[in-house]
Amino acid sequence: MPYDMLLLLLVAAFEPMLPLGPAAAMNAGTAHPHWQNAFGRNPALAASSPWLALGGGYWRPYGLEGVDQAGLSAAAGFERWAAMLGISQFGFDRYRERDFAVLGAFRAFPTVAVGAAAHLLTVTTSPVRTEAVVALDAGAAWSVGFLHLGVAANRFNLPRLANGDLLPATVRAGLSAEPLEDFAVALDAAWSEYGGETSAGFELGLLPQLKLRFGVGYPPLEYAAGLGVVAGPVEVDYAFRYHPQLRDSHILGLRFSWW
Repeated sequence: MPYDMLLLLLVAAFEPMLPLGPAAAMNAGTAHPHWQNAFGRNPALAASSPWLALGGGYWRPYGLEGVDQAGLSAAAGFERWAAMLGISQFGFDRYRERDFAVLGAFRAFPTVAVGAAAHLLTVTTSPVRTEAVVALDAGAAWSVGFLHLGVAANRFNLPRLANGDLLPATVRAGLSAEPLEDFAVALDAAWSEYGGETSAGFELGLLPQLKLRFGVGYPPLEYAAGLGVVAGPVEVDYAFRYHPQLRDSHILGLRFSWW
């Protein structure tokens, strides 16, 4: 196995490597009020869901031959309640990681939402060997005016694989602001036993049908840029990401929203 492919696998194990929606290019989304940021980040953001939404995405990480990841999600909002289903798969050759998730969010107050998620994480290493563990997430989001705060704990139940390997918890905190109608900025920080990381990004609406996005993360120093093109209930997302060791990657997303 090439070294860069092995490095990708070690870094990626059961992480939300395929960010969907604006976070694919903004790099930050723990507080940014978009329903697709709920999957793998902050489940409380499912409360931002429209009446019905469907979304998906695909990438071949860093151009590595035979390696790909895809994800699908659906959300529905009911006044103060919202629910989501999501699935993602990462793999190459006979190796597959899959994440099946159920999320729920409740707007306890007009400015406060809380959410929780249960993930069934499976890893397949051969046609006859698959193991599964359950991971739990919890989060909260607070909004007042154009300011948004979010906190979340991913895998807080500290699941272990059959060989005893721990899937560590990640604690996240985020700040997002929309001071102008067509401009949003987001900042995230995350901590796990592997260390901390920060990310930031912004979204600028050039036209009602066109959004420009940029983001940066550290460590390592990873850059991202992308576009969102809107046509009625349909939005197409594109993101370009550059990793200093694994080089460039492209993410494509498609979303349908009915308000």
